[in-house]
Amino acid sequence: MQVSSVTGGDKLTLDSEKAVDSYKKHLERNGIKPAGFLLGASFSLTDADLGVDWVATATKAAAQIGMKAIRIDSILVGDNAEVTVEQRRDCFVERLKRVLDATSDLEVGLGIENHGRGGNNLEYLLGVFENVGSDRIGSTMDMGNFYWSGLPISEVYTTLETLAPHTKHTHVKN
Repeated sequence: MQVSSVTGGDKLTLDSEKAVDSYKKHLERNGIKPAGFLLGASFSLTDADLGVDWVATATKAAAQIGMKAIRIDSILVGDNAEVTVEQRRDCFVERLKRVLDATSDLEVGLGIENHGRGGNNLEYLLGVFENVGSDRIGSTMDMGNFYWSGLPISEVYTTLETLAPHTKHTHVKN
């Protein structure tokens, strides 16, 4: 729960509502309106509590600051070849539902970044969206990652078009 000061110097800790409010004021004083937090989050295949608590806590802080979305990873710790796509999806869906339950009074969207096997798999992402069943869940579209994952450019464009209605956040690079 640390962020960088926008004026340089020390990291700022967001470990309480008071600290989050202080960070919000810091941003406002410096003319910054953040789009969202970019979380390095992982939902473990064996221990869900740590990842779920982390994402829920960050979602609450994002709401307090006035952010509309946060970026989360599609990665599962312990994700390996023996785990089927369906097992990964079902595990991820269960963790997302727990985050949504813990933040049900908030409107902050969670955008899944297209990293790794799950995040760059259109069928996986659409399955997550469908099985979670909440418009708060969508994608953080990183246009470069689809191409880097090995998709031909023609498939990158159709994938982006398919995911566009589900987009909560974007990460653009060339």
